[in-house]
Amino acid sequence: MHDALGRAVRYLATVALRCGLTTEFGAHGRFAGHNQLVFDDTDNQQRAALHSTQYASQLNLGHLIHQADNYRGSFRGTGAELRTDAWGALRAARGITLSTWAQHTDAEPAGDMAPAAALLGQADALAQTLSKAATTHQTVQLAAAIGSIGPNQSTLDPNAAPLKALHTVARGMVDATDFDAALADASQKNTATAGKVPHLLEPAIIQAAKAGLGFVAGGHIQLSNGETISLISGEDTNLAVAGKTRLHTGQAIGLLAGAIRPGANNTGISLIAAKDDIEMQAQSDEMAFQAKDDLNLVSIMEHIDFAAGKRIVLATEGGASITIDGGITVECPGTITVHASKKSFAGPTRGDYGLPAFPKTVCVECLLSARASGAPYAVR
Repeated sequence: MHDALGRAVRYLATVALRCGLTTEFGAHGRFAGHNQLVFDDTDNQQRAALHSTQYASQLNLGHLIHQADNYRGSFRGTGAELRTDAWGALRAARGITLSTWAQHTDAEPAGDMAPAAALLGQADALAQTLSKAATTHQTVQLAAAIGSIGPNQSTLDPNAAPLKALHTVARGMVDATDFDAALADASQKNTATAGKVPHLLEPAIIQAAKAGLGFVAGGHIQLSNGETISLISGEDTNLAVAGKTRLHTGQAIGLLAGAIRPGANNTGISLIAAKDDIEMQAQSDEMAFQAKDDLNLVSIMEHIDFAAGKRIVLATEGGASITIDGGITVECPGTITVHASKKSFAGPTRGDYGLPAFPKTVCVECLLSARASGAPYAVR
């Protein structure tokens, strides 16, 4: 032991406990800082610990207890604990795997992520199924399934869509004997197993939980990336918000329900506002409402208005129609039947209907004003 530390080192030994402790070089007394290395071979309570009083930094392994000098204190749990009151960092240039699946022997490869790879494969398969259903039902496909930067391309792999690319990364196999050869296997995205050990093929972080995975925060949770975010559930996805929900996209929004089977009580999409209005607008193009069966518009307490800047046409496949366009044109290949206790045809009159004015260009000031007021759209 170095002479400068020799006077500050004590070895505390019992039958089962071996402990090395070094005290702070320039301080004395019970409040002096120290570093401590502990090996405890107590039957069925084996543990190892590395402690530093600097910012209460500790690594505890095995049977976790509180310890002061050679005193074995209260039980604190089992497993592993890495803690500090300062900052922490976990860094691996080739990738990190976090898993709650057990390895039953120490001979199993450290980088084995077979359960995670299986779940990623299931996620990709479900996304592919639903994306194909979106094509069948003429809505927007899933970029994570068909490709983001191009067909069957992603930033992770120029030959695979994002989900498939990540699945391949998790299935990586690299050379077991030479590091440079292992790097070459990773760059070639090798998944063949002969003479290989499992490791991630890209510097990714993959988390896999056998039961559940929870993210909670007292403040914000931010998810941000440069390509795609995929939320994939084998059953339900729930979104519960105490305040407001905002969804803004630079391109399209695709919404498809019932692609696999009908919903509960044969519900496809249920859109309900318990209070206030529901407002939908197509500010630069067509809005279409189509149904295979009935299309019902019902107002319980007030009226229903149909207004158009040019004309309104009510028509049936049988050939009858009413066109309102300055005048009113009635076309009927069959019989017109009118039931009324009184019929009145008065002279001409005019009543203008006020239509909303949509913005013609992007108005930043209008958008900021609309956001501040909570308005669904901004008018210049």
